[in-house]
Amino acid sequence: MDCMTCIAKKQGSESVPSTTWIKDFIKSTMQEMMAELQDSRLPEGPLDSPVLSGEDSSSEEESLALFATDNTARLIKKVRSTMDYFEEIEALPSTSQVTKRSKTFPVHSVMKELMKREWKEPEKAPTITKRHKLLFPIQEEELQSWEAPPKVDIAIARLSKKTVIPVEDGSGLKDPMDRKADSILKRSYTAAVAACKPALAASGVARSTRFWLKQLDEDITNRIAREELSSSLSKISMAIDFLCDATVEGVKLSAKAMALSTAARRALWLRNWSADAVSKNSLCTMAFEPGHLFGAELDKLLESLSSSKGKRLPQENFRRNRRSFFRARRSPVRDSEFQKDKRKRDNDSFRPFRANKGGDRPSFQKKKSSF
Repeated sequence: MDCMTCIAKKQGSESVPSTTWIKDFIKSTMQEMMAELQDSRLPEGPLDSPVLSGEDSSSEEESLALFATDNTARLIKKVRSTMDYFEEIEALPSTSQVTKRSKTFPVHSVMKELMKREWKEPEKAPTITKRHKLLFPIQEEELQSWEAPPKVDIAIARLSKKTVIPVEDGSGLKDPMDRKADSILKRSYTAAVAACKPALAASGVARSTRFWLKQLDEDITNRIAREELSSSLSKISMAIDFLCDATVEGVKLSAKAMALSTAARRALWLRNWSADAVSKNSLCTMAFEPGHLFGAELDKLLESLSSSKGKRLPQENFRRNRRSFFRARRSPVRDSEFQKDKRKRDNDSFRPFRANKGGDRPSFQKKKSSF
């Protein structure tokens, strides 16, 4: 508790950087965790921890699990007690709120702001920095099969558009909003792949850290020299730093995937809106707000439009505009009269003898009768 008191005093004097708060509070629990290791040994095998089975859990997930779900409440309590030193509580919550919060993992304000930052531009492609590539390198053989978005099968691509050369991308789609949704979904897949890399790397680091802690417990029991214990602690501390950075990257990319999937759904729902492509794209680029497909920005837009009534988007009547380029259609009665006059004129032009009533027939008729 002395260590935590020092951290709390330091928190009051100077603000902790937002990128290091996770590292600080995890490191501060190392002393307490080392004391617990003296009384409670870690399991011998990597797969011998009890797991609470349920309908949603498979046998494979249970065999890979190391953490017992019965210890979740205990872990939450320890995490909350540590994070309270880094959070400023403006008002005391009620008793019911305290009871409800104590059973769930806390979400730090830094993580919330990180997610909101990714939601401001839902259509924007995920930013894969150079640091991300250096932190989470994965073997090229593993990435070849699932890193790039899946290509459309040629037989399926030919259903939407007939081309001389088979088209594999979204250019074969006819509707502009369909092409837009396809493009956004590709970005969403890229974001999911990028989020998967930190998770894969963190899985190996976390399991290695667990093994190092087991070794450290044995070294303490065997009274190993202080220098060797310090070396083990530095290795564990480095692994924890990596895990903290991996969680930040995972949350950021997962939030980006959420925003991209929402933008794709917007394009799907705007497909039947009779409006120009620029207006549709403008609605797709609105900032994402959890709970609504468009949110408050759409409500503000509808209020600014004088023609919109009852929260309805304005529609364009394309049929009325098209009729001005073509000849107006005649009524059925007028069409029947026109056809009668046309047949009469045709008969008169090809059978002129009928028009000469009471007169003589043409000369070739007289010649024929003389024979």
